[in-house]
Amino acid sequence: MSGSDGEGLSQAQLEILSLLSTGLTVQQVATRTYRSHDTVKSHLRLAYRTLGVPNGTAAVALLLRRGVIR
Repeated sequence: MSGSDGEGLSQAQLEILSLLSTGLTVQQVATRTYRSHDTVKSHLRLAYRTLGVPNGTAAVALLLRRGVIR
């Protein structure tokens, strides 16, 4: 996915950030998406780099502001 529809993030990164925006922890996201904790953390690090933000709170806030996630 690229551009304004996904901010250049992969489908997995968008799914993980969307779940984090609901208040789930990284471990809960990993369990829910059948991924390892390390895989979720890796997706998040790549997403933060792509978005140019330092952490999950900033990533979720940016995506909410831009209407990418709800």
